[in-house]
Parts: sequence; C-alpha cells; structure tokens
Amino acid sequence: MPAHDIETGLSDEDRSIHETVHRFAEHVLQPTGRTLDRLPDPADAIAPTSPLWEVFRAYNEGKRPRLQSDLSLNPTGVFLSAGAV
Repeated sequence: MPAHDIETGLSDEDRSIHETVHRFAEHVLQPTGRTLDRLPDPADAIAPTSPLWEVFRAYNEGKRPRLQSDLSLNPTGVFLSAGAV
C-alpha cells in the first residue's frame, strides 16, 4: 500500500506532489533505468548516445514534474516526493 494511502491528514498539495513525482518516475526514470541496465558495457551509460542524457535534457527543458513550489516543500511533501521515486 502506498504511503499516501495510509497517511491521514495529507493536504491536496501533498497528494499532488506525490502523484506528479510518481508519474515522472514511472514514465521517464524507470524505463530509462531499465534501458541503461541492459547495456553491455557500463561505460555506455554515460556515452554521448546514452538515453540518460535525454532524461537530463527533458528535465532541464521543463519536461519534469512541476511542483507548486519546488523550493518550499513542507516535510511531508519532501517525504512523499522521495518515496515516489
């Protein structure tokens, strides 16, 4: 059972943070991680052609989870964000 399902008193913002970060992890980070894990040579993971760089590019171009306030998460939001990844 996900942590946000058993926690009581979570704000709508806390739930939104968790869901947003979870979607990013599920649809971007996990598939890329699986691809990197299958590479025959570990050095290929950081090669210029690695899919890792596309994740960084997407993140830096704003195709990342948008949180209402990236820098002012309350402790619950930080916990939920970390747990979602």
